[in-house]
Amino acid sequence: TATNATVFQLLVPPIAAIGSVLMKREKPTWGKALGIISAVFGAFVIIGLDSFSISTRSMIGDSFFIIMCFFSSSYYLFSQKLLDTHHPFIMNTFAFMAAAMYSLIPTVWFPDNWYTLTHVSLPSYLGLLYISLVGTVFGFFLMSWCQKNSSVLTTSSYLTVQPLMTALFSALLLDESPSWSVFVGGIFIVSGLIIVAFSRFREQKNAVKAAVPP
Repeated sequence: TATNATVFQLLVPPIAAIGSVLMKREKPTWGKALGIISAVFGAFVIIGLDSFSISTRSMIGDSFFIIMCFFSSSYYLFSQKLLDTHHPFIMNTFAFMAAAMYSLIPTVWFPDNWYTLTHVSLPSYLGLLYISLVGTVFGFFLMSWCQKNSSVLTTSSYLTVQPLMTALFSALLLDESPSWSVFVGGIFIVSGLIIVAFSRFREQKNAVKAAVPP
């Protein structure tokens, strides 16, 4: 279900945090751990687990969602090493080119889909253009830029903001009334992100002090 997918996506920040510690790219601190836990808990509060369900019928799909969480976390971890020596735009360009080439191979078995592309309305094409430019190119570039100038843990922790932004935009654009869970969850999310950012700032400050000779 969509709820299951959203819930499983929240596994990415803790998995990425553990991976960055194991790869010695991040120092484990109680502040970072507390911030991640607070942000993920806030996202769970907003999503709600009423529609979350695990059954034999959805087991295959849920398994793929969990596997994708590990793939997403590994993307953060391995791209961080590339960002140490390459510009975010260059890294994303080659990543998208490779992904497009791999994605074109299976389309040979679906020729009908190519035919339907010629019968799509103009608003649909504009929507596709928006998704590709804003949601993909600009979104991934901005994420990579933040990751290059910050860390895997900090960047991945902001995935917890998605449920909060979805609820806020639903209230603004769809006239949906936000429930109490949006406000409570938002407090936990914002507090968690502040804790993570402060822990990162204090860590960098201590590193600068240690680098200065007495």
